[in-house]
Amino acid sequence: MCNRRPYPIIPYFLLIIFLLASCRQKNNQVLSDEYIRLVGTRVSYNCQGLIKLSQHYKGRQNKLCGKKIVYISYHDSTECSPCLFSESGDWEIVMNEFKKKGIYLQPILIIEPSKKKIKHVEQLYYLSKCKLDVYIDTAGVFLKSNPRLPKDNKMRSFLLDKQSKVIFIGDPIKNSLVMQNLLEGLDSLCKYAK
Repeated sequence: MCNRRPYPIIPYFLLIIFLLASCRQKNNQVLSDEYIRLVGTRVSYNCQGLIKLSQHYKGRQNKLCGKKIVYISYHDSTECSPCLFSESGDWEIVMNEFKKKGIYLQPILIIEPSKKKIKHVEQLYYLSKCKLDVYIDTAGVFLKSNPRLPKDNKMRSFLLDKQSKVIFIGDPIKNSLVMQNLLEGLDSLCKYAK
C-alpha cells in the first residue's frame, strides 16, 4: 500500500467555483455592456424580401387599438423553430396586457433557418397552428440591415419605440424574469407607442 496523502479536495473544489464565478461575472458584464450599447439603437425591420407565413384566425387581436408598438424576436438556425411556433400562445398573453392599455402589440418573429430546412419550417408552421405572423429570412437580410446587433441570442428580442429604437431587451416568452419586468414596466413603455 502506498502511504501517500490524498490530495485535499476542498481547495480544488473552491478553485473550480471561483473559476466558474469569474466566467459568469465576465459573461454578465459582457451582457450588461451589450444591453447598454443596444438600448436606443435604431433597428431596421423591413420585411421585404422575407418569406411571410401567416394564418389568420377569427377573433385574433387586430389593429383595433389606436396605438401600436412592435416587438422583434429574431432567431437563427441554432434555435428550435417548432418550439417558437408552439410558444405563440404565450405571445397572446403579452398582447392582451398591452391591449388592456389600448395598445396593439405586434410581435414580429423573424427566423433564419438553414436553406435546406426552409420547406420543413414552413410545413411545421402550418401544422403547429401558430397564430403569429412569422418571417423567414433566407438570405440574412435582417442581420445585414442591423450589423450592430449582439451575437448573443438572448439580446435579439426587443421592443421598439416610434422611431424603431430599442427600448426594452429580452424575450418574455423564454424568460419569466423578462416577462415580469416587461409587465411591471408596461405603463412607462406604453408612452413609446405610435
